[in-house]
Amino acid sequence: MKEMCTDFRCNRTIISPIVINDEPVEQVDSFKYLGVVLDKKLSFTEHVTARQKKYQQRLHILRKL
Repeated sequence: MKEMCTDFRCNRTIISPIVINDEPVEQVDSFKYLGVVLDKKLSFTEHVTARQKKYQQRLHILRKL
């Protein structure tokens, strides 16, 4: 299980880790949900970067052909 906290306040508070069935839940900075990569600021920059990289690879193959 993973947890991603979004906090837009100026004074950020330390969030204690969540424990379920004596196992801590992993805190992550970005998460892929339904094919879209979101980060903790809810921006799509990581998603766009990943898509660009994938499309560049495919275009390179087409150029070689």
